[in-house]
Amino acid sequence: MELRDEVDEFENLLRYKKEADFVRYVTKFKKDLTNLISYLNIKINGVLGYRISTYKFKHS
Repeated sequence: MELRDEVDEFENLLRYKKEADFVRYVTKFKKDLTNLISYLNIKINGVLGYRISTYKFKHS
């Protein structure tokens, strides 16, 4: 959450100064970062879900 706020603030500062090319780079970086975080959340949730379901079957 804090990372998103930092990137938003940086992006807004660059837009104010009319640095169009760099703003595009920061925007892409922000999207890539968001996608990476989402991917990691999915992977972690998948592993945890698998381990929980496996644990339940072993102890049922």
